[in-house]
Amino acid sequence: MTIPHLPQHTVSLILSYISHLPQPLPPHLISNSLLQRHHFLALSPQHPESYLCWPSQHSHRAIHLLESISKQICADEPLIPCKVAYTADDEYAYAHVLLTSQLRVVFQFDGVDTWKYHDITLMPLPQGSSFEPQDLKIDLDAAGPESECDQDDYWNAYAHSADDKYRPNTSLVDSTKDEPNSEDAYWAQYVTVQGPFFLPSI
Repeated sequence: MTIPHLPQHTVSLILSYISHLPQPLPPHLISNSLLQRHHFLALSPQHPESYLCWPSQHSHRAIHLLESISKQICADEPLIPCKVAYTADDEYAYAHVLLTSQLRVVFQFDGVDTWKYHDITLMPLPQGSSFEPQDLKIDLDAAGPESECDQDDYWNAYAHSADDKYRPNTSLVDSTKDEPNSEDAYWAQYVTVQGPFFLPSI
């Protein structure tokens, strides 16, 4: 998939909304991961440091710098085109808009055709940044946007009762009951009593 350049009008639109906080940002302009963070942590635009930024030791400074240029953003004058750099991880592409020599706004590509607001943070740019999105090495056709089904499966995993999700593994117990001294039989007794072992989320 070809990753498009971040349009300047998308940057202007987001900055316009940000300058009018505490009005909330329109959900369709926010990245899915940030939108989930807003929802599950009940974050409010009344607190821009947590609402606009991912947790970071630089969040407070980033918001302070943003507020210092808010008058320019509110002036309803066309913004001078900002430089944009691009990075990618295993799942998403990101566009980093250089607002000042110290401040950048981050957009996340939704895997289809749209860039969405994701974060505001300090410079410098991440290592390996490129000013051309075509240089990014990421297979978005494989990763793609997270579907509603994928999200439902993830969150529903926590909604199952112990009777269905953590039911004892009877096939393991049956296969070892004739060998009471085997190692499998030893571990199977714990499966029968407690259900499969799992690590808690951090």
